[in-house]
Amino acid sequence: KDAQGTIVANAVVPALEAPLDLLPRWTDITMIIPDGTDLSKGSVQLDPKGKIMQITRRNTTVKW
Repeated sequence: KDAQGTIVANAVVPALEAPLDLLPRWTDITMIIPDGTDLSKGSVQLDPKGKIMQITRRNTTVKW
């Protein structure tokens, strides 16, 4: 989302293997942001509709 809270891009994130060894898992995600988008403030949110079962949702949104 941009500084006004408008969704400017989205992407499908592939499933990650379960961290059975308790080490973090990650993957790179590429999103194309339209020219002129105000990114002075914004956020990235994974699973905004809450469809994926998770132990915690504390790490699904990053704001700046």
